[in-house]
Amino acid sequence: MEIFDFIGEKSNDMLSKMSEKDKHELLELLKIYRISLRDRLALDPNVTFGLEFEFGTDNPSKVESGTKTLNYKWLMEKRLNGSWYDFKKETSSTDGYEISSPILIDSIETWKQVKEICSLIESNKCRIDERDAGHIHFGTQIIGNNPDEWLTFFRLYCLYENIIYRFSYGEFEKERSFVSTYAAPLAKEYTHRLDKLDEGIITPSIRKIFTTLAVPHKKCAMQFYKVSEGGTSFEKNRTFEFRMPNASINPVIWQNNVNFFAHFVSSVKSGKLDIELLKRKTKEKLDELSKLSRYNLISIDEALELADLIFDNNLDKINFLRQYMKEFETIDEFRKSESFTK
Repeated sequence: MEIFDFIGEKSNDMLSKMSEKDKHELLELLKIYRISLRDRLALDPNVTFGLEFEFGTDNPSKVESGTKTLNYKWLMEKRLNGSWYDFKKETSSTDGYEISSPILIDSIETWKQVKEICSLIESNKCRIDERDAGHIHFGTQIIGNNPDEWLTFFRLYCLYENIIYRFSYGEFEKERSFVSTYAAPLAKEYTHRLDKLDEGIITPSIRKIFTTLAVPHKKCAMQFYKVSEGGTSFEKNRTFEFRMPNASINPVIWQNNVNFFAHFVSSVKSGKLDIELLKRKTKEKLDELSKLSRYNLISIDEALELADLIFDNNLDKINFLRQYMKEFETIDEFRKSESFTK
């Protein structure tokens, strides 16, 4: 039996509410499931994102030339919307480079381009290891100018930061060695600062929220560009960035990462999230927040709970859970998991 014989692919089962027997059966079927690259994800058209592919190479001119060739090809085929993929030096390592995308939407063309960029990097035998990362930007218009929804977003992030990190390790078993330097956890610090905001009588303004949450250390798990400094304009070129994912040249991992984070961000507008419940649950696990040594541990009940909160179909939930579980055990070594993608 395959997993979507057990639960319907398009259904929206509350996996966290399953009996222990059914959860066990689900996880056994999950072990043999493989994630496929989809033509598109059916994200809301309001969702815009950008990708940063980091890698190392001894032959940057060849990769740069290949990037230009792809840009020209896509331009001639009318597959670019005025902006190009950009090749540049990445300063965190001596042989580090980066290809950054223009603003993207969920489309067949976008995922074809991601696949071709990954193929370009792989075909040139570029290095992908624990010095590299894969960053994802989202346009702030997805949440917009409602301060309550931003507060819910930050509370949701704090509660599930441990789940987000392990999922974000992609096909690798643990975090890259420099994650504390370039993508430090924020949950504990954010929780303390959000609690300070709660001491006020009225809902704080958006400017107050971002001013309060601005962390001096630049290289944190999330960054906000042209938002905290720019007042109340929320648009696609004002972005927030998830910095914790490991690097990858697997387009399936990139697509699954985008799908997860897009739904995570969009969920604050669903009306399903109870901010008081998020606060209470976060307080219960306060001592565990921002401890990377614990973020590699599997917390299946929390992962199921998060999947039910942010996704509305079983396919998305299962793809998220498969990447989160990896080899279904805690492995304290930076190496690739056995393949769970097609």
